[in-house]
Amino acid sequence: MIQARDNWVKENPKEDESTSPYYGIPNIYKFGMNLTTECQNIIKEYDMSEKMSKLFEIKGGKFVHEHAIKGLMMSIYGKASDSSIGFLNTKKIEDGEIFKHTIMVLPHIETCKLLNKFLIEENIIDPDKREIIVAVNDNSTNYSEHVKNSDALNAHLKELEEEGKHSIILTVNRFLTGTTIPLADSMLYMKDTHSVQSYDQEVFRICSRNIAKAKDMQGNVISVNRKSNVYLIDFNIARMFQMTMESA
Repeated sequence: MIQARDNWVKENPKEDESTSPYYGIPNIYKFGMNLTTECQNIIKEYDMSEKMSKLFEIKGGKFVHEHAIKGLMMSIYGKASDSSIGFLNTKKIEDGEIFKHTIMVLPHIETCKLLNKFLIEENIIDPDKREIIVAVNDNSTNYSEHVKNSDALNAHLKELEEEGKHSIILTVNRFLTGTTIPLADSMLYMKDTHSVQSYDQEVFRICSRNIAKAKDMQGNVISVNRKSNVYLIDFNIARMFQMTMESA
């Protein structure tokens, strides 16, 4: 689709790009990132298909590897005053230019529910700046109304956008196939999968177009592409390269 988009622009140099059937399809940037050293040591003996499930293992209502999970989340979202500064805790991101609404794909439903509490209780996420949305089929969550269906989720994300707030959507499978989430612009992938088809479908969910209507200086209604780039960060580098090669 991206190649078709770029070919259309080359073949129609005098045409308004917004008239292209491919207008608004964002570029996707994929990054493979190593887990923290502590996390790597925990999962090094496990097969690629179960590494994340083992890392996020839960017993007695707590993460078995709680210290490692905290270190991992701090390496992503940690504040400058903490010993581990998160790579997504930068001024550009705080100002809302990228990684505004991030889908975090996790191994299990219980992982989503527990990580929601964990991120807030450990003061890793400031809920006043970035809301955590637990996208699971479970009436016990505080966000069940927001994730009733894709329309409800999109409406809530729009509300957050108008308030200048960011979000993290914790999910396993929900909203990763057959749905459109225009405001989602990034994904942190932390789930075990060996299906190329499933992986591609889930990753490309963030490629939903976000096209808005606006008026130019002459008062004409024009289309504006509000999402030029999207970002995937996969914390299983070997899997990411395997999926990419098999897909190609």
